[in-house]
Amino acid sequence: MAKKWKMMLAFVLVISLLSACSSPSGTSTNSTSAPSGSGTASNQNVTIDYWSEFSQGEPLQIWLADAFKQFETETGIKVKPTWAGRDVITTLRSKLMSGQVPDIVEQSNSELTAGLVDNGLAAPLDSYLATKAYNSSQNWIDTFTPNVLNQMKYKDNKIYVLPRDTYTSGFFYSASLFKKLGLQPPQTWDQFLQVCEALKKQGIAPLAADGNIQFYNFWYFAWLATREVGPDKLYAAAADKTGESWRDPGFLEAAKKLRYLIDHQYLAQGYEGSAYPAGQVNWINGKAGMILNGAWLPSEMAKQIPDGFDMQMFKFPDLGQYDGKVAEVWTNGWVVMKDSKNKDAAAQLLKFLTAKAQMDKLVQLGTPVSTKESPMPTGLSAQADIFNNASKVVPKWGGLEKDFAELDKRVLWAVDDQLFFGKITPEQFIDQMVKQQKAYYASK
Repeated sequence: MAKKWKMMLAFVLVISLLSACSSPSGTSTNSTSAPSGSGTASNQNVTIDYWSEFSQGEPLQIWLADAFKQFETETGIKVKPTWAGRDVITTLRSKLMSGQVPDIVEQSNSELTAGLVDNGLAAPLDSYLATKAYNSSQNWIDTFTPNVLNQMKYKDNKIYVLPRDTYTSGFFYSASLFKKLGLQPPQTWDQFLQVCEALKKQGIAPLAADGNIQFYNFWYFAWLATREVGPDKLYAAAADKTGESWRDPGFLEAAKKLRYLIDHQYLAQGYEGSAYPAGQVNWINGKAGMILNGAWLPSEMAKQIPDGFDMQMFKFPDLGQYDGKVAEVWTNGWVVMKDSKNKDAAAQLLKFLTAKAQMDKLVQLGTPVSTKESPMPTGLSAQADIFNNASKVVPKWGGLEKDFAELDKRVLWAVDDQLFFGKITPEQFIDQMVKQQKAYYASK
């Protein structure tokens, strides 16, 4: 992933040269009669060049295609989509090198930030957010969940990425099973261990896992570390070229808590060799009580949920150390390109797509959205509470996914697997984290 973003730097100079030929103010150069920032374009000859992360036939691609048709009918503004798939930003490189700048690009927040925002290719959206939402008396900014939108602020305190669907992580469970066994969703670590023990006594594996998905495995340690020492220390430890920051006692305590789960056989038998999605299929069929996962899980498992399985979620338990209300968030969304000639029209399209009527359609597809007025999909009602009650929201794994992708894959996940599979002690885990991270940075 890091290599891909280094490639992006190669064409930043080209884009900078192109920018010199664009409108001096950096505002829209179309003939809209609306003031810049209003997002109420009226030029019927405008065509929005839209680059999508979806491939044709995907549920969200079908949703977008239908929305574009409706938008064209209502506004007269045309939309020209390119269904580029998940490598949309890499594919976009050749277009930008040729001097052609699209109006809107969609992908995950982390990829849009690293590929476009960091390279000065995205336009700030604050002036548009301060205007009215689509066919509404409400300001556009006020339609979004505040904690989510605040997370979109860049280092200059401006918003460049507009969130569409938003996710957190937590433990998923069957509310009907818990009710049958007289269990409550645990809020503290001690309560969590009590639930694990109660499930085990009933012959139900407390925790399902697919051991072949390394980042699923790492999620346990990342959350335990976040709850022990906080996301800032977790981030700083990954950035430490000596690796010595991992010797903070809080990281060892996090490793010990993970090893406790393993030693007490709370993870389903054979989880080490379980290949996705076997573990979560076993969970959905009642062979395990809980599973740590992202908020995409209800949508993933929607077609396999058996009758009587009431899927719900609770946040990662509070350890009584660092703030237990910190939540992680990641999003997929949109960027309006800085050199777009149709900024006002692009903003109007994004207002249309984030209006309640369109967001409700996404919810029906099982997608959790970033706006306040639409409900959460089945199984994710707790996500809204997590965000609304969060003292702070941070990127996935405290930012490690976004800024340390190569380190994750080459060092952190591999060392964590040794602990997660019970092959090394917590003390050996810390030693290996220090040693291998130091070697990683030395080889750079």
